Amino acid sequence: MKAAFIVWNPFQLIQFEPLAKLCDDPTVILIDKETNAKLFPKDLLKNKSWKTVFVKPAEIPLIDGTHDVIFFQSAFPNIEKISHTKLISLQYGLAKERHNYGEWRALADMNLMYGTYSADIVSHYAPSYGVGNLKFDDWPNYVARYKNKDKLYKELNLDPKKKTLLYMPTWGELGSFDTLLKPIADLQKKYNIILKMHHNNDAKVPEWLISARREKLKYIYDGSADQLQLLCAADLIISDFSGAIFDGMYADKPILLFQENTDNKIGVQKFDLASLEFSRRDEIGHVCERAEDLAEAIEYALTNATKIVEKAKPLKGVLFTKLSSNSSAQTCVDQAKKLVSGEIPPLTQGQLYVRETVQKLRTIEPKFNRLNKQVKDSKKPLISKIFKFK
Repeated sequence: MKAAFIVWNPFQLIQFEPLAKLCDDPTVILIDKETNAKLFPKDLLKNKSWKTVFVKPAEIPLIDGTHDVIFFQSAFPNIEKISHTKLISLQYGLAKERHNYGEWRALADMNLMYGTYSADIVSHYAPSYGVGNLKFDDWPNYVARYKNKDKLYKELNLDPKKKTLLYMPTWGELGSFDTLLKPIADLQKKYNIILKMHHNNDAKVPEWLISARREKLKYIYDGSADQLQLLCAADLIISDFSGAIFDGMYADKPILLFQENTDNKIGVQKFDLASLEFSRRDEIGHVCERAEDLAEAIEYALTNATKIVEKAKPLKGVLFTKLSSNSSAQTCVDQAKKLVSGEIPPLTQGQLYVRETVQKLRTIEPKFNRLNKQVKDSKKPLISKIFKFK
């Protein structure tokens, strides 16, 4: 089976890595967005386990038919023009359900999801299966390696006398970084504060690093950092609406959710109140809604850590398929081979109709946006004349 992996940021390639290493001569297709290649660590791009090819968005149709399967995390430019190669979407998060379970999943020939919860939701788009969390295939080895926390604390240069808080905010308007940066930085005398930023901030809001350094945060990591190592060190996960909260849940860590003014965030980055990170937040962890209550909320969450983790376990069991023998990566490879050999059911007539509609909408949308911009631009001179006349 000849496999390719579509990526445009390091986070995607890090998730695909264990899967790519099980494939024969895989290709990493990096969508070239001019500056994004600079975000990748050199060992990721120049890796013996795969060859890396740079492709412009307009060149995507040229890769159709060059591989048996293409794995992808999110819909990519011109995906609707791929017709000969089988497309497999691989789940990368559980938050922001409007996006994760959106109609773009109909573009895949198969959806590989964390567990039955997600697979059931998207099964009407295409054949969908729970394959576990690929990112955590190596988690047991991390737990064993860092069973002695002294070794881990030494590697990360942490103070062994302090509890460690791992802060992983989401990006954009839904994120809590601007609100919590100073309150969290002020707690450094009492705790080891580790900041791991969302991968989208690296590309879209690189100024976050300047802000973090201004507040003299000691432990700062970007989106490509080794999250499993940081999770091993954490006594408490602090987040907001980020999918990182479910990584903390998988690792059996207590979670503190900072979620302020939720009613004002509806529609932002496709967030809604039915989304898992809000609708079941009381099962996920302890909730804090005001920055001034943060210190007290941290104390509560650390004191009640065991209780919080135990409360989250039933939901964890629903969200993540527990594999009996194979790793998640091997399960993904096995499913992909079944798809190529025709053992996976083809799309139903109804699923094909949905796919065709989504493909047409993706073709029309750029044209509509360009036309809309032209109309707005054409009105500017007239508006300026009216104001001058007044």
